Amino acid sequence: MLRAARAASHYGTGSPGRLSVFRPCLSINLMLRDQRGGIAALFGLSSAVLFTIAALVIDGGQLYVTKTKLQGTADAAALAAAVDLPNEGPAQAAALIYAMNNMAPGEHGPVLHPADVTFGIWDQRDKSFTTGATPPDAVRVTVRRSASRGNPVETHFAHLLGFPEVDVEASAIATSGNPAVCILALEPHDQKAIHLGNGTITANGCIVHVNSDNASQAISGNPNGGLSADAICVAGSYNGSPDYTPAPEIGCPPLNDPLTNLAAPAFGACDHTGYSINSGDDTLDPGVYCGGIDATTNGTVTFNPGLYVIKDGMLNVGGGADLVGSGVSFYLTGANARVDLSGGGHMTFSAPLTGPLAGILFFGDRNLAAGLEHSFKGSSSVHYEGTIYFPTTDVLFTGNGSGTSPSPYSFFIARRFEFTGNGEISINANYEASIVPIPPGVGPERRGLVK
Repeated sequence: MLRAARAASHYGTGSPGRLSVFRPCLSINLMLRDQRGGIAALFGLSSAVLFTIAALVIDGGQLYVTKTKLQGTADAAALAAAVDLPNEGPAQAAALIYAMNNMAPGEHGPVLHPADVTFGIWDQRDKSFTTGATPPDAVRVTVRRSASRGNPVETHFAHLLGFPEVDVEASAIATSGNPAVCILALEPHDQKAIHLGNGTITANGCIVHVNSDNASQAISGNPNGGLSADAICVAGSYNGSPDYTPAPEIGCPPLNDPLTNLAAPAFGACDHTGYSINSGDDTLDPGVYCGGIDATTNGTVTFNPGLYVIKDGMLNVGGGADLVGSGVSFYLTGANARVDLSGGGHMTFSAPLTGPLAGILFFGDRNLAAGLEHSFKGSSSVHYEGTIYFPTTDVLFTGNGSGTSPSPYSFFIARRFEFTGNGEISINANYEASIVPIPPGVGPERRGLVK
């Protein structure tokens, strides 16, 4: 019994070596069996994840719907305001009404304040909006649901993550849809940037714009002369002698040359020198015509499609010559390189449809001598379809006849313009009727959203 008792005592208290092994194993097993703390930690972690997902799905969806609604409201308000430009008062009132009708204040609060309707000018080339510039041709509308306005978007789950409300806004810019400028005089300061003789010039569906800031005669002319367009805009002022319809608007901001980035075409050595057509019909191919082209025949001269470089000479037409060219560009460069199409018979030219000079009919080298003058006949017997671009030299229109040019559209850019004769000259801007493309930066600005 004593031995048994000792044995029991030995195993009951145990030797230090045996208990040092037995007790740690027991502790690990017990910990593995007891999952009460792990479940609590896992529940807390999964709850945070679930709340985050719910915030993203439910609150994110609500914010997306609100943002979409605000953007639609901004678009509608901007378009409504653009209809009344340049009259800012009615335009602002229209924007406020459309915003209220799209997002009722009782449900969304005041999403649009008068200060959030701003007016200015939209630059199509730079895609920029200049606030306060006049006369305004664009309007920007910004609608908001925000804490500062007392109508933020309240969240359902995100507030548990520290975001009880969110500010949301949307903005839109719309233009008034001004018609195109079809005659642009780039002269910045001198008199007679446009000078009118005794004839009448009509720009159908487009604007005549003069950059000269001359204080008295940026536009001048004779009492029998007349100028009619959708609008006549001049940076300076004008001589009141000719008949203007409507009266020119003074103080207009000068327009940048829309083709200032148009690259001059590359060309090689002379293909022809002093080319002359004195009789009969003739057909010409693209190339470099040194000394120019002189057509005094009574026949028909056909220009095959392509680029014609007129170097150190004239493109001159006399007699009864008829000129025809589809898909052609003329580049004038060198000494005394100029155009004289004031004589001759019928002329039908249209610019290329593709390529680096698509839409460009005549292009004057920017290094041509100032004061050089290019003469064009303006009558029903001519068809200039495309852009005529002489940024540093002048264009002279001549003619004593009358009638509307059959060309769907023509766009003239030059340093100065002079209209002589007693006839009626018409320039059209029916871009939709032509397959000739409008060069970038040229053409009408349609009313609509731009940003």
